[in-house]
Amino acid sequence: MRKVLYPFLFLTFICLLAGCAKKVQPVEFRPLQLHWFVVPGQNEDELPNKDACVIRLTGRLMGEPAVQASPVEELEYRVVYGKSAETAEILEFKGICEDESLQKNPECKWSATCDSQLNIVVKFHNGE
Repeated sequence: MRKVLYPFLFLTFICLLAGCAKKVQPVEFRPLQLHWFVVPGQNEDELPNKDACVIRLTGRLMGEPAVQASPVEELEYRVVYGKSAETAEILEFKGICEDESLQKNPECKWSATCDSQLNIVVKFHNGE
């Protein structure tokens, strides 16, 4: 009897544990259009990790809470990027909505950095 009861209790416990496990909601991505412009005087071919930073930044922006909460169906940004004046290994990005009527919206002005380890930091400027 015990040989049957213990496996049954074990399986019941595992099923209960799996059913109660925290389910992580997947991040939904919003469509974006990004128009990229290099800072005047800088050569885009000399920017470290530019392609990888652009790809990671795009994905990060699509999942940002400010972008997710936007009432605008498809956000369109003008993005200027280049090397940081302080640290050459860091790329700086500044984005602003293409549609000037939206520029007071919190999701329409942001800045970001991407370091040599491809760490992205995004800061929204809340309509300022």
